[in-house]
Amino acid sequence: MRGIERIVSGPILSTMFRLGFPLMITDVIMLIYNLTDAYWLSQFSSYALAVPRQTWPMFLVFNSIIIGITNANLAILSQYIGAQMYDKVSETVSKFFTVCLTISTILFILYE
Repeated sequence: MRGIERIVSGPILSTMFRLGFPLMITDVIMLIYNLTDAYWLSQFSSYALAVPRQTWPMFLVFNSIIIGITNANLAILSQYIGAQMYDKVSETVSKFFTVCLTISTILFILYE
């Protein structure tokens, strides 16, 4: 509970930084990957550089589906936690992981 108290009643800027830092690191890693990919593909040919740009919109569509499902499940979990229905939280988390794993597998097969 100490972590929850620190988030709820702690200083705003340090809390925002603590919660946002992993996302910033992930974005930096993705940026480095994309720059490296673009550099090496541009060394190969201009057609090879164009291919990732053509597949990016489909990737964003699939990613948006998963983000939407995640946000819906987080809203449900927040309501259960607020109502102190912890048995429902455990059940919902289990169903959430199953649904996300199934949909991710299906979208992976479609994307490949």
